[in-house]
Amino acid sequence: MKFNYLNQLFSEDGEDYEDIFSEFDFNLFNDIDFKEDAVREEIIYPLLKLLGYSASNENKVIRSKALKHPFYYFGTKKYNVNIIPDYVFEIENEIKWILDAKRPTENIEEGKNVFQAYSYAMHPEIQSQIYGLCNGKKIVIYNVKKHTPILSFEIKDLKKNWNSLKNILSPELVKKPQLKDFHLDLGLFLLKIGEFEGVYSPIDFPLKKVNDISKLDENTYCINSVFGMNEYEGKTFMGTFDFSKKLYQELLLLLPEDEKIKIETSLKNQPFMYRVENAPSVDLTISALIGQQIRSNENESYLTFDVLGFKK
Repeated sequence: MKFNYLNQLFSEDGEDYEDIFSEFDFNLFNDIDFKEDAVREEIIYPLLKLLGYSASNENKVIRSKALKHPFYYFGTKKYNVNIIPDYVFEIENEIKWILDAKRPTENIEEGKNVFQAYSYAMHPEIQSQIYGLCNGKKIVIYNVKKHTPILSFEIKDLKKNWNSLKNILSPELVKKPQLKDFHLDLGLFLLKIGEFEGVYSPIDFPLKKVNDISKLDENTYCINSVFGMNEYEGKTFMGTFDFSKKLYQELLLLLPEDEKIKIETSLKNQPFMYRVENAPSVDLTISALIGQQIRSNENESYLTFDVLGFKK
């Protein structure tokens, strides 16, 4: 899979971060008059706006949502939920997560405040997997399936943690969590870094496995393959390679006989796709040119490569 969230093809943490707290005096947290309402106004409001939430669009924040039934039943026993959540977040009219505000002196990593926020998330009228607390000094994010926080950092370190926060709470990734696992698109990356001198010349790519190949039409086939780059340790890129039926036949001749038969069989039947996790190792090279057309779907944009040939 490829990843094109907000068109960020490659960025270090915080590269696209707007410094919303550049003029905030963090010493205010020591002031006894800096209470929960100040946390909401000075910290939480600008943070939610930066994430893409507002009171009026499809990524909606609802303040102090009243629960129609502020209690739980376990068997015949009734348990009251005493306070309503500070922030409930709806994406396309569906509740996705909640956030509770606390004053800077409150503990948001353990104890009653965490239990209370959990009870909101689990309430029948909420039922969100993600819940969080912010006391101004720190923001802590939880998942109802995990005991410990999935993210915790001090607000003064927001820039350093910005990408991690977006990956959990940004509307697009809350709505489509599968995008978190997308790889960066190799074609767009090479095009946009600008310093790649050979970007319009033939490029050789090592192909270690053929585990994703599709038939697009009678004369067009496609291989998707993941690549790492030494210069960008920890980053992986997905390359998309288009080629003709003639080159498809040439590729088959280079593959082990068992794999060749499996690929041919898969591509003769709908959905005309061969996709396996543990394909046998091969030692091939794809020679290709970067394509000229950027394609898009609802999740991503990507730039394909035009294959010139396969070789051992």
